[in-house]
Amino acid sequence: GELLDRLNQAIQSGDVTNRGGNEVTDPMEEGLVREDDKILYPVREDIPIMLIDEAIELDQLARGS
Repeated sequence: GELLDRLNQAIQSGDVTNRGGNEVTDPMEEGLVREDDKILYPVREDIPIMLIDEAIELDQLARGS
């Protein structure tokens, strides 16, 4: 959807880090968004990666445009 498109554009630009402080370099095919829409957890091979350090704060997308 639109969120993943925006996220992948930001990842491509090098503008996305996860909560562990690492740059996210792989495009997201799937993600689980927390109920408050603030955090996305990556899903890899149908397995949600629910680790705090892997979580992506979605407010980065608002900043990056």
